[in-house]
Amino acid sequence: MRPPRTLISAAGDLVEMPCHKNESFCCGGGGGNYWAEETGRRINQERAKEAFDTKADIIATACSFCLLMLTDGLKKCTEETKAFDIAEIVVSCLPNA
Repeated sequence: MRPPRTLISAAGDLVEMPCHKNESFCCGGGGGNYWAEETGRRINQERAKEAFDTKADIIATACSFCLLMLTDGLKKCTEETKAFDIAEIVVSCLPNA
């Protein structure tokens, strides 16, 4: 879990969500759940709200499912805060990017 956080810290300030590392939970997209019909609360919106509540400028993830789910969930919170893949953040910090 440390290497992605090291990269993000090098690119700017790292703000952790309250439920992170061993306390984290799935955004709901893994295992094909992205396509499943949900009954009850939408877990991706819960994760997106938790991320939004950190007041971070951008949300970073290394999981392609999380990127989709967080992007969708953030629409309920804000239009300004966006989710990015960690690789996108790293590339944006490279010279001539």
